[in-house]
Amino acid sequence: MLEIWLNNNLLPSDIIVINIDVGSDIEQLEFGKDLCEKRGVIFFNTDNPAIQNCYHMAVEFAKSQSCEWVVYFQQDTYGLEKHFYANLQKRLTDIGYSEKLGFLGVNIYHDESDIAEIDGSIKWMTSARCFVQKGDGWYRRFAGCRVDYGQFENKDFIAESIFWVVGACNTRTFDECVKVDCDFQFFLGFDDMLYQCLLKNRYHVVLCGLDAVHNQNLKASGHLPKKSTVASSSTIAANYGRQDYLDVWKTKHGFSFIFRKQKFSSLPKPIERVASRTTRVLMPRTSSGLDTVARAEYLLLKNENKSVITDMFYCHDPKFGPLKYLEDLI
Repeated sequence: MLEIWLNNNLLPSDIIVINIDVGSDIEQLEFGKDLCEKRGVIFFNTDNPAIQNCYHMAVEFAKSQSCEWVVYFQQDTYGLEKHFYANLQKRLTDIGYSEKLGFLGVNIYHDESDIAEIDGSIKWMTSARCFVQKGDGWYRRFAGCRVDYGQFENKDFIAESIFWVVGACNTRTFDECVKVDCDFQFFLGFDDMLYQCLLKNRYHVVLCGLDAVHNQNLKASGHLPKKSTVASSSTIAANYGRQDYLDVWKTKHGFSFIFRKQKFSSLPKPIERVASRTTRVLMPRTSSGLDTVARAEYLLLKNENKSVITDMFYCHDPKFGPLKYLEDLI
């Protein structure tokens, strides 16, 4: 996957690229080292595969190089524009550190339906995720999603969560907000960092004018299942580690990371799926207004699992546009 990512990304010479290997066999480890040496990539390996540990390693390295930002990229993701990285670097430098901000993301063309919409225009596609707002846990063009992009301007906007296939964090922000939690290995590990920032009353931002493509079909050429959670349990465990992430989240944050509708959650699974899909297809606006399990459980939380900002997002309806734009904070 490293070679696939490098072949799909045009990287400026003044950007430091780090690859952290988290469990390759000896043959692949040596291949990765050789490839990184040939392509000018810094190579690390670690016995701790937790995504937060890896991000922390990158932060510590960035500080040693006097770099202020670390940008995480999934290996099936690449910048849409030729000068994506140079433009992203400039935007991050211009924004700099802010005690109001957490992570920054970009607009994502997510898989086939989004990728088919690439036409050179500026438009929001799969731009963000959310934990406790009305909707289906996403900001995207999909029936049953609550967000109304007709109410969004083409400006950097504040989000409850970014779509973290691309995620940037200032090193100072990371140190101030994130306590590395290795109970999350891959799944929900990034989401946990984002929620930790929200609990510190830091806003996340989606940057306008920067588009990336998340093409999960690239995993097939890397001999991985297209969707990380669609495979046998043994395959998922081998590729992504612990699978009790939903329990870890619920224990830590007090509410379930589940975006199924609370109204149908007590029904047997087959009936729940039929009821949810039928409602979403026939009555998408009604479906989008139904509380998720996450949202219903959040309402019952004690204050230590909330913050002023998480409550603001709980009360915000994305059908009216974003909570704020970045310019409103400056």
